[in-house]
Amino acid sequence: METKRKAKKIYKSKVLEDFFTNKDSKSFKRTEKNMLLALRIENARKSLGWNRVRLAKEMNVEPSVITKWLSGTHNFTTDTLFDIEEVLNISLVNTSEPQKIETITRHVVRVDVINIPTSQSPFLYNNELTSILNLPGYYYGKS
Repeated sequence: METKRKAKKIYKSKVLEDFFTNKDSKSFKRTEKNMLLALRIENARKSLGWNRVRLAKEMNVEPSVITKWLSGTHNFTTDTLFDIEEVLNISLVNTSEPQKIETITRHVVRVDVINIPTSQSPFLYNNELTSILNLPGYYYGKS
C-alpha cells in the first residue's frame, strides 16, 4: 500500500509579494520594520519557553492570531503592541525616552583676502587708507 504525501503548502501573501516586487523604498522600509517587530516578538516568546498556543492564551486571542502577528505582515495597533509588551515583558515602542530634537544652526561667514602689508603697501587702518609707515608706534629704520 502506497502512502500519499501531502504537497507542501506554499505560504502566499499579497504583502510579501508586493515587498519583493515593489521598488518603493518607503513601502520596503515599512515591511522590513514589520518583519523585525515580528522577530522581536518571536524571540521574546522563545526566551520565555512559550509555544504559540501559550502566548495566545496569555494574550486572550486565538493561536491563528499569533501566527498572523509573527508572519511579519501584520499591521499592529498601538494597543496591541502595548499588550504584547506587558505580557512578554519587553519594550517594542519606546515612549519613555524623550525625543531628540535636532537643532540646525546656520552661519554665514564672509572672508576677504587681506594682503600682509609691506612697508610701502597701503591698507586700511581706522577706516582710512594709510601706509604702514604712518601707523602710530611703528618706526622705520633707526630711532
